[in-house]
Amino acid sequence: MQITLNTLTVAVLVTACKLLTSILAAYAFVFTSFRGKTVLYFLLISTIFIPFTVTMIPNYITVSKLNLFDSVLGIVLPQLADATGCLLYTSDAADERA
Repeated sequence: MQITLNTLTVAVLVTACKLLTSILAAYAFVFTSFRGKTVLYFLLISTIFIPFTVTMIPNYITVSKLNLFDSVLGIVLPQLADATGCLLYTSDAADERA
């Protein structure tokens, strides 16, 4: 039962955090204008093409330096760097705006 509760906790936290950050980033890219917006958006979306195996060891080193082993944050934090949600929300909001 504890395994199920741990899995549910991690899944809910990751989903909620990804939703929040993706929606806020997409809102900023669609409805505001600032210098370097296109370049920043391109850099963000280009991170989709970096495979997980390339970032696995740097994520491990970061988690170990922050002493987050054996904690929920040690699992959740490395998964938050994801641009897919921002891409989907940005394209959807741009379609709604047009």
